[in-house]
Amino acid sequence: MSETNRIDNLPATDEADMWCIPQLDTLRFLRARFVNHTFAPHSHDYYVIGIVEDGAQRFNHFQQRHITLPGQLIIINPGDVHTGESAVPEGFHYRALYPTAALLENVATQLRHQPSGLPLFPEVRVYDLYLHRQLRYLHSDSEKAMSALEFEARFIEFFGELIARHASDSGNVPEYREARREIQEVRDYMEANFATDISLTDLSELVNISSYHLARLFRREMGIPPHRYLENIRIRHAQHLLDDNLTIADVAYATGFSSQSHLTRTFRRFIGVTPGKFAQQRKIV
Repeated sequence: MSETNRIDNLPATDEADMWCIPQLDTLRFLRARFVNHTFAPHSHDYYVIGIVEDGAQRFNHFQQRHITLPGQLIIINPGDVHTGESAVPEGFHYRALYPTAALLENVATQLRHQPSGLPLFPEVRVYDLYLHRQLRYLHSDSEKAMSALEFEARFIEFFGELIARHASDSGNVPEYREARREIQEVRDYMEANFATDISLTDLSELVNISSYHLARLFRREMGIPPHRYLENIRIRHAQHLLDDNLTIADVAYATGFSSQSHLTRTFRRFIGVTPGKFAQQRKIV
């Protein structure tokens, strides 16, 4: 899903890697340990959403100085001038992502069911343990094999919550009372197309409900998010194909998993044994 590149020209004590997800308007991610590196005053034409995992970070935002500790989020709007450096001798571990203005404007529009303009965040540093934890999970999982449906759903859920909680013009978020017919249509579509790389955008366009609200409605109606429901379908079909003596590699391809190892991890999580063990036991019986 992504390709990691190491960032060069850092002091010997520091290290940083960056990767992106092209499907989400080239959403970029940074994972770093900074001890001696300092950022000169600069700005971007995209957002900076960051967290400190341990240690402490110091930065200037325009003319005001801030210290960031674990549990806090850094939220820097496009065009805001800022710096960055360690606030302690041992440095800090840092994760950040850089959504484009267009990407967050789209999320805000989905959130409010109407064109909303660019969401702006008045506080450059906020204490929000829930979103801190969600960003850390989202960020670390972006380096792993993950379906487009799962990552898009988690991405839009995180940024929808970020805008609703902390944007200056968050307003009231409208809510659907129910959408059972639409959820059934989504389920039928997943049953018929489980072997393809279904995205949340595909499902959203199918029933004309925004991705943000569709993900929430599906979870409310079914008790699990769309990607978990799709995994259930795929594992059910994988069991049938293993019963028909297909190889594990062929089963992975036929059921839409990105690799044999991806199938194996998911199969074990659902069934309790690997596909190989499952097929072996079926032969014994």
